[in-house]
Amino acid sequence: MKLQLSRPLASLDLETTGPFVGVDRIVDIGIVTLFPDGHTEEWQTLINPGMPIPPGATAIHRITDEMVKEAPRLEQVADQVRARLSGCDFCGFNVKRFDVPFVKADLARAGKELITDNDVVVIDAMDIYHHFERRDLVAAVRRYIGLDPLQSHRALPDARSSLGVLLEQMKSHADLPTTPAAIADFVRDPDAIDEDGKFKFYGDDVRITFGKHRGHTLKWMLKNERGFLQWMLGVADFAEDSKAVARNALAGVMPKKREMK
Repeated sequence: MKLQLSRPLASLDLETTGPFVGVDRIVDIGIVTLFPDGHTEEWQTLINPGMPIPPGATAIHRITDEMVKEAPRLEQVADQVRARLSGCDFCGFNVKRFDVPFVKADLARAGKELITDNDVVVIDAMDIYHHFERRDLVAAVRRYIGLDPLQSHRALPDARSSLGVLLEQMKSHADLPTTPAAIADFVRDPDAIDEDGKFKFYGDDVRITFGKHRGHTLKWMLKNERGFLQWMLGVADFAEDSKAVARNALAGVMPKKREMK
């Protein structure tokens, strides 16, 4: 089946200093453009982000401060990036939620707006993947128990299925621990400070992961937005351990990384 294009389709991927749009910075950008006549063009460059790359980010993309030391700043290549992306539709994996808004934010910071048509289309391969490869309870039952259950959406049958999936997971994955507490710790994000992940370590910095201050460090919040942390303490929707992080920070006690077992 041939992809029918009326304008170029730019496949965009970024490597960054972290996950926060508008706060973190691009360190590597790659663009593969598919044109309506079928030919492709590729372009890539490392970017000096003007800030240290956190060890956690380097562990993912293997890009170090030394590698980007002589690389151009985004301001120096912004016009090339805009020329490669303007007038295109976009595709990528998680590109809708990450790469497109991220590159727009970084270009805007460099004073270079990304100009796109009003009817620009963003095709996200992750959405397609999740459409065809379901990740719900029915899919888990099929994988681990080998049955094709009816979608009852009733509580008791679903509870039976969930327990059955867990017991089969214990058989299928030899590296899973054997106690509930150890299993919960095994699958927990090691950088999450509270259970809901409202605060997480990125390198040695603690960052807030939600709301209008998403991506800012806890130290920045204490200096500039103490009122937001105080507001958290009075909101019932926040879990107590999330409130404890805010409360302790306001009292001058910062989170410490958990020791890995």
